Amino acid sequence: MTTALVTFWELKENQFLARLGQVLEDAQLIHTASELKELLNLTDTDEIYWAIRKAIKTVKTLNINSKRHFKRIYRAENNSLSVDWRLSRLAYLLVILNCNSDHPLVAKLQVELIKNRLSN
Repeated sequence: MTTALVTFWELKENQFLARLGQVLEDAQLIHTASELKELLNLTDTDEIYWAIRKAIKTVKTLNINSKRHFKRIYRAENNSLSVDWRLSRLAYLLVILNCNSDHPLVAKLQVELIKNRLSN
């Protein structure tokens, strides 16, 4: 039987490194679902959450760590708690692509994203 001794300092150092990694990942989450909802003039919160679910499914299908691109957060406003999402740039663009194109601005952004990609 092998016994491993871990010092208190090593535990603290590992916790620090894990936390530092989390902070660096969180720094990539520069957008929010609420700002995107406002930008797209969406009135139904379920629409944006449906697009987020589809975008999360997309990255998971490709074995991309969804936690690096999507983080559920909670906002307290007017004595109520609401769910929001922090999004990476990739997540932000995937959500736009998965929004309902019945909205003219959504459709326009979807086409612009594709045009930009095709021109590069």
